[in-house]
Amino acid sequence: MPTWPWAGWPPNSSANASASTRTPCACSRACRCAAASRTAYRSTPTIYRFYEIVQVYGSTLKVLVHEEFGDGIMSGINFKVTFDKLEDPEGGHRAVITLDGKYLPTRPY
Repeated sequence: MPTWPWAGWPPNSSANASASTRTPCACSRACRCAAASRTAYRSTPTIYRFYEIVQVYGSTLKVLVHEEFGDGIMSGINFKVTFDKLEDPEGGHRAVITLDGKYLPTRPY
């Protein structure tokens, strides 16, 4: 069985069993929630790859948005996602995921 770069995967691994017995930080509920969200990306290989894509391409996408639209952000509230499955000419399939967010220009206060 291959060694996975994140704890608790695959689900039936011994690492997953030990993860369920760990005690969370006792300082506060908010702290436990923050710790859980930091490790949420390790839950499945697909989620891990989405985080990896943002880490690798995020700064480039930010620059492209600023070059095309000016200073501002893409809304995560007024937002649509489309998903398509295409045949890969080299064999197999490709996933096409489109992120469609409203552009919100930065406004001076």
